[in-house]
Amino acid sequence: MTAAASAPLIIKKRRSSARKFPRSFAEYLDWQSKDGYSYEWENGKLLKIDPIIYPKQLHIVDNLTRLFTTTNAYRKGDSLMPELRMQTVDNRARVPDISYWTLQQRREHAANRRTISQFIIEIISENDTAYEVDFKMDEYFSVGVRLVWHVFPESKKVFIFSSPFDIQVCQDNIICSAEEVIEGFSMPAKDIFKLP
Repeated sequence: MTAAASAPLIIKKRRSSARKFPRSFAEYLDWQSKDGYSYEWENGKLLKIDPIIYPKQLHIVDNLTRLFTTTNAYRKGDSLMPELRMQTVDNRARVPDISYWTLQQRREHAANRRTISQFIIEIISENDTAYEVDFKMDEYFSVGVRLVWHVFPESKKVFIFSSPFDIQVCQDNIICSAEEVIEGFSMPAKDIFKLP
C-alpha cells in the first residue's frame, strides 16, 4: 500500500455564499429568515422581533379569520394575512400581526412592488412598549393605512384608530367594525376574544 493510498481523505466544507442576515434594505426585501423569528428593517438596522402571534393569541386570529371568510372581500379573493412584511417608507419595513390585502395588492406584493395594506391589526403583548406601538401606528397612517386595530388580549379591549387622533374603544358587546375598509367585517368585542 502506498503512502498516498493510506492517507485519510479530507473533505473541505464549502462555505455558503448566502449570507445569514441582510446587510442592506434591498437585500432585506428579498431575504427570508431561517431562524423562526420575524425581522423588521428600520433606518439601516435589522430588528429581531419576538414571535408576533403567541400560541395563547391564536384564538383571536382564528376568530378574526373566520369572520373575514364571511365577507364579500374574501369571496373576491382578498386576504387577511398574518405576519406579511410591508415596506412603509424607503428605508423601513414592518411585519404587522395581521393585515388586509386585496387580490391585486397580493399580486403586486408577490412581484416585489411596494403596496400598503389598508387595514392593520396589531395584537398587543406585554413585550410591546407604548413608544413602539405609538410610533408604528403613526408610521402606518403616514403611508396611507386607513384603519388600525390594537387588540389587547389581557383586558379584552380593542382600540380602533381611523387616524392617530380618532379612537373608538370596544369591549364586551360593543361592536368592533372595519366596515370602512371591509364590508361586513364587524363583530362584538367579546367574540374576538372567545375561546374555542
